[in-house]
Amino acid sequence: MEEVSELQPLPDAHFPAMKFKLHGISINLLYANVSLAVVPSVSF
Repeated sequence: MEEVSELQPLPDAHFPAMKFKLHGISINLLYANVSLAVVPSVSF
């Protein structure tokens, strides 16, 4: 996407993550693999 800039992986993080800017806003994105066909809804 044109609006994404400064995309970089964070290889030294203790969890899968990447850092980027979207429309000038800094975002640290954490992610994980889920081996489910459907992720159940959770209420808090």
